[in-house]
Amino acid sequence: MVLVAPAQVHSCNPVGGKPRSYHMVFIDAAWFQEHVGSRLGISGGLEPCKPVIRDAGLFAEFLAFVEAQGSTGSDTANTLIHLFLKLNERHACFAPVVEGKKIAALPSDASAWAHLLEEHETRVPSVSWLANIAGIRRESFSRSVRRKTGLPPSAYLHCLRLEKGRRMLRQGKAIAEAALASGYVDQSHFHRAFVKYFSVTPGCYRKGASQTYKK
Repeated sequence: MVLVAPAQVHSCNPVGGKPRSYHMVFIDAAWFQEHVGSRLGISGGLEPCKPVIRDAGLFAEFLAFVEAQGSTGSDTANTLIHLFLKLNERHACFAPVVEGKKIAALPSDASAWAHLLEEHETRVPSVSWLANIAGIRRESFSRSVRRKTGLPPSAYLHCLRLEKGRRMLRQGKAIAEAALASGYVDQSHFHRAFVKYFSVTPGCYRKGASQTYKK
């Protein structure tokens, strides 16, 4: 079973070419807080802290719940509440949402994160360092960033580094200069990452930059 927090960007891509097969239940966040969070003694919101749960018995119970939807006499709300309470009792998979002034002040858009990169041109700040600046645990920091950006902080910063490199190449800067300014001391590492994200080599991108790309 996979628990996805509200507003968290996610995808259900098949693995190894296998066909997809899953059941998905959307739970209203306000309803969940009122009927589950309140019974757990958690106020102010809660979220999954253990996203993947491996429990064959509970999986079978959730599956039975999904398949029973629409049947006459099914007590949907109480059954679902009971299942979530049992899930948390066995696996402690829900935790309070940690929100505070320091977390609220964290970068919430690309321009703010890009400013962080400008301050660390050749050394990308670590997640632990950023969490320390925010004054919270690394895990809480990561969850907060995921809610705001849809990605873990390390992945989001990595995307911004590559976007910075792409912008410099679009401006006609040398590949080595773009790589260094994006925090890649090794140009070959920049090359591999660029190809992986943009499906084109830095050199080809630089040569093929048209007036459409130049902004």
